[in-house]
Amino acid sequence: EVYGLTSQFRGPVMFYSSLLLTMLLGFYVGRKRIIQDLQPHIGWIKRVMVWCLAIGLSAAAIGATLFQLMEPTGRGSMLGFFAGMLFAIQRPLLCLFYIAAIALLSLKSERCRRLFSPLAIVGRMPLTNYLAQSVIFTTLLYSWGFGLYDRLGPAACLGVTAIIFTFQVIYSRWWMARFRFGPLEWLWRGVTYGHFPALRAGR
Repeated sequence: EVYGLTSQFRGPVMFYSSLLLTMLLGFYVGRKRIIQDLQPHIGWIKRVMVWCLAIGLSAAAIGATLFQLMEPTGRGSMLGFFAGMLFAIQRPLLCLFYIAAIALLSLKSERCRRLFSPLAIVGRMPLTNYLAQSVIFTTLLYSWGFGLYDRLGPAACLGVTAIIFTFQVIYSRWWMARFRFGPLEWLWRGVTYGHFPALRAGR
């Protein structure tokens, strides 16, 4: 019974804990202006990359092994709970590894910076693109949409993801060439500050 309650609340607790930690890390990086000036923070970025890769890969490997060893009984178990915790831990850690690796690669050459420039244009309207991805993928995968969750393999999912992200890059570039904010970023700013700034670029 106690395990049942723990299992029920693990998902929301881990999700919101991960969300809070990610927001705090973003706040720290913004306050330290690490993104704006990467060069003085190379040592810190390298440490983040190494530790997140080591812990994240270990958690992913152990969690995946445990999932393979478990029998699909449909009932909760401490082994399943532990495997789920490892899966929840590895996601933000590997995400931080990817971010740190991209930051370091962007310092290596102008060619690398040009290669990653599409990420920057998408990142200028993150709320719009994040919610758009949520709507698109839940429509494609969930039962109330096309219900493709169990019908697409890893390669197909990767291909669909690449197509959708490419569309978002093109759309973001088109939009930001004409406007100062993404549509939902503009709405969020207006609601937060009580007045809506000029949206169209050049005003």
